[in-house]
Amino acid sequence: YQQQKQDDENLKKANDILKNKNTNYKVSAVSTIDDNGFFGLMTGKGLRFVIYDKKDDMIATIPFDKELLNPKKYANTDRALYFDMSVEYDNVNSKDKKAGYWNGSTHIIPIEIYSEEKDGVLYPLGIMTYYGNNKGKYDEYLYEMQNVNLANLIILHGDSLRVDITDKNIDLP
Repeated sequence: YQQQKQDDENLKKANDILKNKNTNYKVSAVSTIDDNGFFGLMTGKGLRFVIYDKKDDMIATIPFDKELLNPKKYANTDRALYFDMSVEYDNVNSKDKKAGYWNGSTHIIPIEIYSEEKDGVLYPLGIMTYYGNNKGKYDEYLYEMQNVNLANLIILHGDSLRVDITDKNIDLP
């Protein structure tokens, strides 16, 4: 019961943050919420992830991919997780403006991220991207810490979000 109450409070807190950021996003499941932020699952019209970086008060969305809920599977291997991170109203003058491509005011940043596990804790390692929208070799760096922090949330909170999805009996494809 106590865990359920805490999960419900986390969900309300996450949705309040999203509402206060003037988004139409609403999550049905959410990771733990800490000083880094959170990782949530939106289940409205199709599945989509949302990440919130608390340090920079930034939000990004990511197309649903079940693999992102199992970051431990990739830790300490030469395999990376891949996803496209959409940042609405991103700074057009940022040092990462060439990463990925722009769709109006939304910056779509392709991410390749590696991780390691030490003493049961997951840590993000390297993050790479590419320029343009021709999926190519991930051979460019991210320069803006806010983009790095957003991407890191997948590694830091993927397991926690998976647990909440399971606890809430949300069916995933």
